[in-house]
Amino acid sequence: MRRRNRELVGILLASIFSVAAIGLGALAGSSCACSNGKCYEDVIVTGAGYSDANGTYHFEKMLDGYPWYVKRSGSGLLIAHLHGCSAGSWHLAVRGVGPAYRNDSDLYADTPPRSGWQLHPGCSGAVPTMRGGGACSSRELPITIVPTGDAGPEAFLDTVIEVPEDEDPPMAGELPLVATHAVGDVITGSCQVLYEPGNPIGGSFVHIYVYSVDIDATPEVLELLNHWMAPYSVTEREYQIAWETEDFAPGYYDLVLFFEDASTVTLRIELT
Repeated sequence: MRRRNRELVGILLASIFSVAAIGLGALAGSSCACSNGKCYEDVIVTGAGYSDANGTYHFEKMLDGYPWYVKRSGSGLLIAHLHGCSAGSWHLAVRGVGPAYRNDSDLYADTPPRSGWQLHPGCSGAVPTMRGGGACSSRELPITIVPTGDAGPEAFLDTVIEVPEDEDPPMAGELPLVATHAVGDVITGSCQVLYEPGNPIGGSFVHIYVYSVDIDATPEVLELLNHWMAPYSVTEREYQIAWETEDFAPGYYDLVLFFEDASTVTLRIELT
């Protein structure tokens, strides 16, 4: 389990629908490359036994649904490349060696795992660690996040706890409780991303994370359980939220929405 460290991640949310910028140094300090509408930041590889594997990798294209990062010489010669594969693992190949490292620690991870790298058979030496590689945006214009859930004009979810106007929402640990559902419910909602007022677009992204929360711990203890990219509905012009809770135990959970400008929304939910 991972403890929430507010000094490191500048933790979000003092209210149900607050949108706060995350203070991620890697995001702010990395360049952002785009190809066919997909944008990813650089990957920094360190500690690898094969020296050519260390260095900065730039996103070049999508391959089999995963970002493909490359390290090239000044003349453009391919020195090493890093990519995910259809089997769900990640691989790093080095010129003159071939596939040198693989990672199965987080199957179907959208971007390269930071740790958990292993040697390919026949290879030797230290294994690398990585940082960066997350989805990003090359746009400098601010974006606007518009909740479009059925529960109301400021709701990201279709069903929320109804709170009288003159009352505060109930608290669940450190955050207000947004919704209560029975285990097995599909928790749904939606939102739009606007680059210009009144112009929802589908070229952005909404990354959804699900954390279990121990609200009795001080500070609260969170464990990442799942994450996925929200699908975009062309007809509704919105990103759609759908969390299937059938395999989850009763308790408290944070549904975190991460947007391309590094802002987030956290929705605390109780499963009963």
